[in-house]
Amino acid sequence: KALEKEQLAASSNNIPKKFNAKNKNKNKDVFIDDHANINSVDHLYAMDKSRTILLIDGYNVIQSWRKTIKAKSSGALAQARQVLLEECYNLQVAQNYKIEIVYDSQKEIGAHTISSDGVDEVFPGKNESADSYIERKAKEFVQEGRKVVVATNDNMIKSISADYGAIQMSTSKLIQEFYTAKKQRSEEH
Repeated sequence: KALEKEQLAASSNNIPKKFNAKNKNKNKDVFIDDHANINSVDHLYAMDKSRTILLIDGYNVIQSWRKTIKAKSSGALAQARQVLLEECYNLQVAQNYKIEIVYDSQKEIGAHTISSDGVDEVFPGKNESADSYIERKAKEFVQEGRKVVVATNDNMIKSISADYGAIQMSTSKLIQEFYTAKKQRSEEH
C-alpha cells in the first residue's frame, strides 16, 4: 500500500492532495490527484461501485471545462448543463455511480431535483447553496456507510467533505473520467 501511494504521488507533477478518509471500520490516508486513476485505489476501500455516490459541483465543472465554457460564455447556461448531464450519463453507465450534479438555484425557480437514469440534477433552493448541499450530503451519505466521491476544485468543499470521509476528485480528473467512459462506451458498441 505504501508503494502504491508513492507511485500515485510520483505520477503527478503536482504534489497530490492528501486527506484522511474515515468510515465505520477504516482510517486510511489516500492520495488522489489529477493524474491518478481513481480505480487504482478502489481496493483500498473495497469500493462497491453500486453504492458509490458521485456529488458534482456543477457550475464549478462548467467553469473549468473548455467544452462547456464556450456555451456558458455565450449565455447558453442550459446548454452547458445539458453537455455535463450527457457526459454524466456515460459515466454513470461505465462506473455504476449514483450521480448528483448540484447547481445553485435561480431564486425564481426554487428548490427541485430532476432525476433521470441514475443521474440527478439538484437545485437546492434559495435557502441553501450548492456548496453547503454538497457538504451536507457528503456527511449524510458517509454516515450511512455509503462511499462518496466529491468532484470540485473548490478548496472549502474539498476540505469539509474530506473531513467527513468523502473521496476528493478534481474537475480535471472528472473530465478525464468522462472521456474514458465515452471511449469505453464506444468500444462496447
